[in-house]
Amino acid sequence: MEHLNEFMEKKLNITESQINEASEPCTEEMLDQVRDKLPELEDLIRTALGCARNEKIGLHVELDRKGRIDLYSDDLLHMLGNTLVHTIFKEIIFDSWGGDYIPKDNKIWFNPQLSYKHPGGGSNGTDFIWSSLYFNLETQEWEPSHKIF
Repeated sequence: MEHLNEFMEKKLNITESQINEASEPCTEEMLDQVRDKLPELEDLIRTALGCARNEKIGLHVELDRKGRIDLYSDDLLHMLGNTLVHTIFKEIIFDSWGGDYIPKDNKIWFNPQLSYKHPGGGSNGTDFIWSSLYFNLETQEWEPSHKIF
């Protein structure tokens, strides 16, 4: 019986390196580039949400031990005002999955999320604003995909 890699290479002309093509760890230099452009991302978020230009989002980035860039915000509960929402949510933050460097595109990929905690315990999250968000290392610009709402 032929191994899958052999089949792929023979029949489909695809090499093992193409099969395993994936992300690579981000570097401290990449982290610094993303950090420098956080104000532009905050502007994109405010525009997408229809917020005032001076609305505080407070984005932060860190490099995790696997080489992914963690993107997250300060608590955004204040943006909802003094309403009934405070009985439902204890904390709401913008964060992301991903933070992976995609070498073939020279971009860092993020999946924007909104994570929240409830006053009585428990937490959850959901996709937020865009289905994907990329940071282009060549142009030093954020590239959001289509909006999800």
